[in-house]
Amino acid sequence: MATLDFPDPPLCDSGVVLQPWTEGDVDAVVNAAADPAIVRWSHLPNPFDHAGVWRWFHAMAPDRAAGAALKMKIAGADEDRLLGAIALMRFDWETRSAELGYWLAAFARGRGVATRAIGLLTSWALAEHRLRRIDAIPDLDNDASRRVLERCGFVFEHELLDRAPPAGLYSLHAGRVPRASDLRGGPHS
Repeated sequence: MATLDFPDPPLCDSGVVLQPWTEGDVDAVVNAAADPAIVRWSHLPNPFDHAGVWRWFHAMAPDRAAGAALKMKIAGADEDRLLGAIALMRFDWETRSAELGYWLAAFARGRGVATRAIGLLTSWALAEHRLRRIDAIPDLDNDASRRVLERCGFVFEHELLDRAPPAGLYSLHAGRVPRASDLRGGPHS
């Protein structure tokens, strides 16, 4: 697979826009990543300091060039304020599948941000890259993330008890994508 290009124009709706990361985002990522919920539920290093964020940013271009991952910032549609992060990674071009990951800053939770961002990215990826399946693997105890995924059309497949902590495999299959009007978001999204 060739380079994973950023969507052009950027994916957006009335509430969020998915954008490439910039140097100006480093402080906001450091601050957001210190949140106990992000520490608990994400796979970011802890602590995630400035040097760590720079390493994370610099790894993104080679991952995109290899067709392995596309990582973007979730920002407010009317302001360039960091709301969270979203990524498609672990692409398997033979099976036309990828894995979804995301996190939200504390102040962005419960406003439909995750639902909107996931809907935008998964609809685009299924159409643009003809993916057949997108998986997400939240911890079993992460009820909020599990509800968001279900709201976005992901279906619980099975538990992954060999992981620490145990996780659940959720999948979104091509042809099962909710309409954009159904992805308005809701509490805890």
